[in-house]
Amino acid sequence: MRVEDRMTKDPVTVRADQTVKAAAELMRTHSIRHLPVVDTQDNLVGLLTDRDIRQVRFAPAMRTRLAEEPSLLDQLRVGEVMSSPVVTTAPLDDLADAATTMYERKIGALPVVLQGRVVGIISEVDILKAFAEMTGREPQAAPDDW
Repeated sequence: MRVEDRMTKDPVTVRADQTVKAAAELMRTHSIRHLPVVDTQDNLVGLLTDRDIRQVRFAPAMRTRLAEEPSLLDQLRVGEVMSSPVVTTAPLDDLADAATTMYERKIGALPVVLQGRVVGIISEVDILKAFAEMTGREPQAAPDDW
């Protein structure tokens, strides 16, 4: 099975100059935890995760700065907190290899890149769903109110 068989095609992306607040809102709106960060030519430059955002909000130094200037979070840019460089995979890569990379590196998603451009994203949820289906179990979607 290949990555392209299980990836989310045309994922939601964000630019490095957008605010972290706007990126967090995108994540909430689309119920996602990973946002590939792209440049103006849609080339991958980073990855922003919900964990990156939580770390910013709860880092001791940032908490002190936010207490003094609450609007700071509104000004913080994605490029200041994103992870870069990013571990990626390609559409024709084996899904088991992508899963192994995610496990070994302890990461929740891999942007799927073709010639530098993001064409999809594969997450741990996608891989778990594939595993469940391969074992003969059809997973049911979680209720929206979880």
